[in-house]
Amino acid sequence: MVETVLLATAVLAALRMPVRRPAAPAEGAWIRVPGVPHGDGRRLALGIAVFGPGITARSFVLSLGPSLLSGLLGTADRIVAGSMAFVMFLTATGVQFAVRRLSRGMILIAGAVATALGMVALALAAVGGLTVVVSRRKVADLA
Repeated sequence: MVETVLLATAVLAALRMPVRRPAAPAEGAWIRVPGVPHGDGRRLALGIAVFGPGITARSFVLSLGPSLLSGLLGTADRIVAGSMAFVMFLTATGVQFAVRRLSRGMILIAGAVATALGMVALALAAVGGLTVVVSRRKVADLA
């Protein structure tokens, strides 16, 4: 019910927004597909090459990270998972302010390196986490 009310509110707000109509009908197709200016295709491809794996990595970390951290800490508290997600988004916001003076090339390189290092760290944490869980079970079996 709440989602329906929010969606209806968003539709009403969108319908009430002022839309400027062109004075003369536009030429060409009824829909305008944006294009990339000539000479910027390489820059766009590099941005996609870094952004795609980066957003995928963040999805993995957001979905697996809280449960992995909870397992490593031995807690089922949802506050731990929520705090981790909050810190991740807070860090992402802070990094955007920190790198705004860097060149695009440096941002792309830093993004690619950070994504690769993050995935290596997640893999090591997952393997380490499995080792900790197995070790705890063996100790529990011995007791």
